Amino acid sequence: QDKKALAEKQMEIMRLIIPRYKKMQEEGRIELSVTPFYHPILPLICDSEIAREANRSVKLPKNHFMRPEDAAAQIKSAVDYYTQKFGVPPEGMWPSEGSVSEAVIQIAASAGIKWMATDEAVLANSLGHRLSAQELFIPHTAAKDGVSVSMVFRDRKISDDIGFLYSRWNPRDAAADIMAKLHHIADILPDDDRRYLVSVILDGENAWEYYSRNGRDFFEQLYGMLSSDGRIKTVRVKDFLKENHPSSTLPRLFPGSWINANFDVWIGHEEDNRSWDYLFQARQMLAETETAPKEAWDELYIAEGSDWNWWYGDDHSSANDEDFDALYRKHLINIYKLAGKDYPRYLEASIKVMKAVKALREPVYFIDPILDGEISNYYEWLSAGLYSVDQARGAMHQTETLIRNIYYGFSRKTLFVRIDPTIDLSCDDPEMRGVSFEVNILKPHAKKVELKCSEQGEKTFVLYRHDDAKNWVKDKDLSSVGVGRVIELGVDFPDLGIKERDEIQMTVAVKRSGKELESWPKGGVIAFKAPDEDF
Repeated sequence: QDKKALAEKQMEIMRLIIPRYKKMQEEGRIELSVTPFYHPILPLICDSEIAREANRSVKLPKNHFMRPEDAAAQIKSAVDYYTQKFGVPPEGMWPSEGSVSEAVIQIAASAGIKWMATDEAVLANSLGHRLSAQELFIPHTAAKDGVSVSMVFRDRKISDDIGFLYSRWNPRDAAADIMAKLHHIADILPDDDRRYLVSVILDGENAWEYYSRNGRDFFEQLYGMLSSDGRIKTVRVKDFLKENHPSSTLPRLFPGSWINANFDVWIGHEEDNRSWDYLFQARQMLAETETAPKEAWDELYIAEGSDWNWWYGDDHSSANDEDFDALYRKHLINIYKLAGKDYPRYLEASIKVMKAVKALREPVYFIDPILDGEISNYYEWLSAGLYSVDQARGAMHQTETLIRNIYYGFSRKTLFVRIDPTIDLSCDDPEMRGVSFEVNILKPHAKKVELKCSEQGEKTFVLYRHDDAKNWVKDKDLSSVGVGRVIELGVDFPDLGIKERDEIQMTVAVKRSGKELESWPKGGVIAFKAPDEDF
């Protein structure tokens, strides 16, 4: 009841936000900009090869993604939703991750957008030289084929200091430092009666959890100082542009984002590029399916969002990498299903390359356990490696799991795995019908060892391999398994295609009717070397 009451109160407060913003905008106190609906990187949606203009050394996906009509749909959805909520269309747009290109100019202008914003490094690249204060702190016009929008460029130093530095400062000192920076900018600008604009732009929600009282003390200090300062005036971008029309037209709008003025976070890494290739195939299928419903297109637009590729590659990582990867592939699978098509089986395999996790102990000597499903001898698994799910779940705040421990080891010719479950393993138990335990070998070759209770209560033990289309196909029935208090199994190295000194990467999963219940290690793999004669 307490949780329900708390959730209801949160929803009550959230319902007040948009009406409050609408009222403040109507009073002229704030301006609300818009962002493309599902947060895509617009330049890459328009033309994935634009990434090479921003970074000549970037490695591009195999397939050339080029769907400016999708970029237009993402902007239109955002503009329509904004208009529905606030009663007027937006004038400004912060493109997802500040990502711009000349193709975006035309699409944004066609949607009624009058101004866009991005990072100062994009302006420097557009002009082709180091920026002066007079160039950074004025709006510019970006034009292409007779269509134009106004552009403002953020002051990176002030913006990033708010985002990453001032949370560790005393709120008054932080606000005073911003004011000092603004006065310094005013001092270095020419005294020419011209009005200049300092744009402070950062992620709207990410910083404040690191500030005391979610930034309230900081904002009170900053807004108080701004309100009483005679040289600095806060202004809405649209109001500034009406009184100070851009006098400078860029020679070109350099393609880039607010992160290093390129798109490397979202394209170029092997994982990013595989994601783009999978998206390309799904988009191609939709283009060829005249009867695809709106819901299939919605799933496509969701999959075009930038946040999926944020977690691919080496740039960023979290404890939820595996979840983000699974969600992305689920949206791609939904596209095919909603269009009435079979989805490619490669979408069942992770795009994210899992990292080896540290086991509680590594294999130290050969083992040759009796595969009877019982812990019949203390010593038979003593030399095996051990991954402790109990230990891992504590770090991840997961209270209950179906697996407690995973042991792994080998003789000269056989890989042995022991799974210690927390549930009764009898296939006679109706609760076990359709439940399977899987040992997934990712390297050196994709193999899957499945121990399953069928819906009829029969136990099967099967080795699967990938066919040419990366679909799982049955390789052979196996017999070296014991099920009792624990699961003990063995598979000969030749059946797994494993040779001496090969690196073996594996995970262990529990599924019910094909749906994954849990998989270990989370976001990683158990990795070890196949033994040779010197082990």
